[in-house]
Amino acid sequence: MFNFRSGTALAVQQDQYIQLYNSGGKLSSSQIRDMEQNLWVATASKLAPGNLVIRQWALLDLFNGLPEHTRNIMKAMDILAIKGVNDTYRLWAEGYSYFCYTMDILDLWLSRFENGFDVSIIKNMTEEIKQGFIKTSYLRNGVWYPAPFGDLRDSPLKSDLQIKHDIETKAVSNVTLNYIQSESRVWYFVKGCPIGLNTHIPKNDSTITLVNGYPMNFKFYEGYNKKYKNSWEEFKDTFDPKRLASIPC
Repeated sequence: MFNFRSGTALAVQQDQYIQLYNSGGKLSSSQIRDMEQNLWVATASKLAPGNLVIRQWALLDLFNGLPEHTRNIMKAMDILAIKGVNDTYRLWAEGYSYFCYTMDILDLWLSRFENGFDVSIIKNMTEEIKQGFIKTSYLRNGVWYPAPFGDLRDSPLKSDLQIKHDIETKAVSNVTLNYIQSESRVWYFVKGCPIGLNTHIPKNDSTITLVNGYPMNFKFYEGYNKKYKNSWEEFKDTFDPKRLASIPC
């Protein structure tokens, strides 16, 4: 039966299914059908591509045993993994936290299918994104933190990305890290880059200054239920003209 499960309810279901998969469990045919007939995922894939859509496709492939959504995943990632014209690296438009959230399932998907199928483009994209977050990271108490943009929680880069490197002025996709060595001053310019109706992605330009390793004029994400003051604010952000104009073709 068709359903419109979305948001927290869909995220919780996906997390439960990850646990089931990791424990060697299987989904019933009705559960698979329920995932396949999610109209919100089908609609969001066109109007608001994001982490939940990719996670849903990857989960379906894992439980069905075939990477049938490879092309869809690749297309969505190419949209969300922003890359400038001359960039070597990419950044995840929703911010680092939601990149990690996507990879919770996509890592399993890559591990399952990389030996028997050609998933090299997706694998390469994930590496370009990781490198992008390394190159634009900043130090706080000797620990590397991701560039402050998107719906980002106040957490450092994961251990595999804690790679020592020189901080330098660097532009990756829509984020520019600015560094004046003589003043030990770091600040970011983030260009608004909306992608459809996905409200995790910033639609406006912003400048964020670091003071003692903390972004001063940036609000860290604490959960979607705390993102907006009321439903009207959420509606205005979701259907802002900038977002409507950026719906992928």
